[in-house]
Amino acid sequence: MSLEADPGRYAYGLPIFLALLLAARGPGRWSRAVGGYLLLLPVQAFSLSFYLLMQMVLSAQANARVLRVEQWQLEAIVYGYQVGSLVLPTLAPFLLWLWLDRKFVEEVLVRAWQGRTAAASPVGVPTPAPTAMPAQAAAAAPVAVAEVAEHQPDAGTVPAPAALPPQPASAQRGEISTSTAAVLPPRPSAQGQGVAR
Repeated sequence: MSLEADPGRYAYGLPIFLALLLAARGPGRWSRAVGGYLLLLPVQAFSLSFYLLMQMVLSAQANARVLRVEQWQLEAIVYGYQVGSLVLPTLAPFLLWLWLDRKFVEEVLVRAWQGRTAAASPVGVPTPAPTAMPAQAAAAAPVAVAEVAEHQPDAGTVPAPAALPPQPASAQRGEISTSTAAVLPPRPSAQGQGVAR
């Protein structure tokens, strides 16, 4: 049984880590880059090892008897391969950068996030409660309504009644009572209106 693996297939987390580190532009970047490289090596070795184990399982056609392993070990190899190939190569460099460059994360990212949250919902600023209309504004309101009514054309307009009396239960069912009909304005006649063709 011959197994082949390309180490570069699971080592692309290092360029991601270096790009994040260089974009932060903090002091001591090169020492953190070397430390990050050394800390990423076990993650890459884990991914590469489970890739080789998965190649071995596939060459044995997933037969636990040929491999002389138990079923739970076979499933552990499959899950380790999935974690090592799908999750760790991209998640590990990002988490390592967050840990090694905590000062930048606190100064830039966390402070900007807190500023955006504070701008969206200011804390400690009371919202004004709705107040009653002042007496002067209440006295001026009928005058303003009367001025607006003067400027509207009279043709086809029907003045609205001041207040409707309370409606009985029969009006709520759709029946019109005589007291409500007395308050409603008359309908315009259709004889006086011509249709232009």
